[in-house]
Amino acid sequence: SALGLTTALPAGVDLVRVFMAPTLYQITLSCARSTHMEHFSFAFMSSDTNIDHRRVPNPMTFFKRRGYEQPKTDSAADYRPGDFVAWDLGGGVTHIGIVSGRQAASGTPLIIHNIGGGAKEEDILFGYRIIGHYRVRVGN
Repeated sequence: SALGLTTALPAGVDLVRVFMAPTLYQITLSCARSTHMEHFSFAFMSSDTNIDHRRVPNPMTFFKRRGYEQPKTDSAADYRPGDFVAWDLGGGVTHIGIVSGRQAASGTPLIIHNIGGGAKEEDILFGYRIIGHYRVRVGN
């Protein structure tokens, strides 16, 4: 595939879950604990532990608490393959993607994401307001 994956990913596949599979249990558990034990800056009447790791503010909080937060800049050079980036799409909608090892003709890293319609690798890094930038260190 264009993403370098050995099998096609169907529409609706959570790419963060696919790429973070080795640590997903820890992320899911941490997010579930956080939403039950602490107040977040977003309003949900109740949490659903089956999908909490897929709500963008939850992994953002997890990444920040683990010390994975990186500066949010407008310089393409600051974004490395494997980094997670979160955006505000407007209207209260957030989104998260993973920086690819490939670049657009402009030199901007491509983003692997799934906003519906299947996984895509696109030049969207600076297409929306960046609200989070994270670099996960292996072994942490």
